[in-house]
Amino acid sequence: MKSNENIGLGRLWRWLIAFVSPVGRELGLFVTMLVTFNLRTFLNLNRYVIRGHEVPDWLPRFIVGSMGITVIVAYLVALTVSHISNKRRRRLVKRLIYTALLLLWFVTLFLHYNFNADYTPQVFTLLFETNGGEASEFLRAWLPSHGTRYALFLSVMTLAAVILIERYRKAIVDWCGDRRLVVALSALLLAALMACGCYVGSKLVRPYSSPTQFEIVSSELNSNDIISQWHTSAVMLYFARHETRHAIELNTKVLDEKGITCTRDTFTLVLVIGESYNKHHSSLYGYRLPTSPRLEAERDSGNLVVFADVVSPYNLTSASVKNMLSLNMISRGERWHNHPLWPALLRAAGYELTMWDNQRDYKAGSALTFSLNSLLYSPELANRLYTATNDSTFVYDGNLIDNFAGSNALHKGKLRCHIFHLMGQHTAYERRYPVQWRSFTAADVPLNAPYLDLRRRETIAHYDNATLYNDYVLSNILNLYRDNNAIVVMLSDHGEEVYDYRDFMERDHNPDKTPLMLRYENEVPFAIWFSPRAIVNTPELLQRVRAISSRPLMIDNIGPLMLTLAGVTSRYNCDESRNPLSDSYRPGLRLLYDSSVDYDLMTAE
Repeated sequence: MKSNENIGLGRLWRWLIAFVSPVGRELGLFVTMLVTFNLRTFLNLNRYVIRGHEVPDWLPRFIVGSMGITVIVAYLVALTVSHISNKRRRRLVKRLIYTALLLLWFVTLFLHYNFNADYTPQVFTLLFETNGGEASEFLRAWLPSHGTRYALFLSVMTLAAVILIERYRKAIVDWCGDRRLVVALSALLLAALMACGCYVGSKLVRPYSSPTQFEIVSSELNSNDIISQWHTSAVMLYFARHETRHAIELNTKVLDEKGITCTRDTFTLVLVIGESYNKHHSSLYGYRLPTSPRLEAERDSGNLVVFADVVSPYNLTSASVKNMLSLNMISRGERWHNHPLWPALLRAAGYELTMWDNQRDYKAGSALTFSLNSLLYSPELANRLYTATNDSTFVYDGNLIDNFAGSNALHKGKLRCHIFHLMGQHTAYERRYPVQWRSFTAADVPLNAPYLDLRRRETIAHYDNATLYNDYVLSNILNLYRDNNAIVVMLSDHGEEVYDYRDFMERDHNPDKTPLMLRYENEVPFAIWFSPRAIVNTPELLQRVRAISSRPLMIDNIGPLMLTLAGVTSRYNCDESRNPLSDSYRPGLRLLYDSSVDYDLMTAE
């Protein structure tokens, strides 16, 4: 009589066999779906593992999330097909699925090798809006390209691999089935990936009341398989049709509104939006390395007023910038899309408005980029809002500024507003500055925590070098306006962690915030520069700016400040209680992350 232990092991073995058998019976379909749905996963594995680049902290999460979702879908397809009893019908279904997968694979490769694009909201928007004639011209232009030929070659190679797997499937399955360890490990890996896929999928498909909530979750999960891309595109297109559409309609009306006036004659207002700037790595704020020597010199000369206590409501670019450019106040429960953009008021008041954006094409089509670009570069709004924009982006921000300086936008008009959106210190830090700006090394970073090994100290050094280069870029921007009647406002969209107090870099999207997380991820540098002529022309304005430089501020409320600096008045900024430069200003609570975190209450603990 068999022991209970043997019976239990036998039952467990039968369960394992039953669990993995759909994969074995439809191995070709399963593997093909894993490959064709995960181009970004394999590209990252090639870059960081095969080619030996420094592995980022997010890579394991990226791979597990993307593969997990794909494994679930592939397993369900394999399970369904394997249960079709009629052989002819099963063969027909498999051929249809293979045809669809290989066509999908070719399109995926075509987008990547021709445009470095994925299945993004922009791609789907173009697909829906393209007519037959445009599609024909597009195909004639791109089908002969090298990228298309390479995509076709890889698709044919994939087809050959599918044929081989189908031909030798039985031999492969028999070999694995005879080795219990292989079966057990396969079942364990399959179950683990499916569990991760369920977790990621449940996070992505839950209902979201705003694109910001979805952006936070999708940024944290970082899954980028085709299924996630399709879902992300659908969600972002949904929100774009509502919030962004409402904002576009509102601002196009503002551009035609009467009664928006300007008291200035000849003046230039500049806004410089940095990226991922940890103010605690700036010597302007007391950092031990000289990362901001040029701005320090401007401060010491009296031209630059540095603000001490400014925070961003989000650690995401799109959400921060939309609230920064809108006239809403989060503390009063106002949403950005229900209030006009202050640049639209400047344009309506007669300002020439330019936008030079070095992030315009960064990760084009991702949830975060699409969310912001669908507003800033909507054709019906952008064509009327801007008098000029950059037509290309650059590896380094210095090249973006050189491009602007060489354009005719610099001196066009008597009233000018120039907006620069920099790449700043966005990861990867070592790619944010030219090699000649490598001034700091790991040896300059003190070993004051056990996790600060050589690699992490090198990362910190790269960040500090990027900050030093950013100081140079900002100084070049100031030099463009040194002889003009100009005021330049400089800030960052959010902060960044760089192993400052724990073994972590970039930004943490965990909803459970801590005071130190807010200190490094939400505190931002903020400074206002007056040209020598502006100091002479508006000394009282300089004094007012100096007087409020120690006030607690949040960047969602810089709109009234910018309009005051620009001398623009309208019915939208007549409430002086909203204006940080006014004696009647009443600051609200600094509420972060859709008002879920009270910054001052949290950091006072």
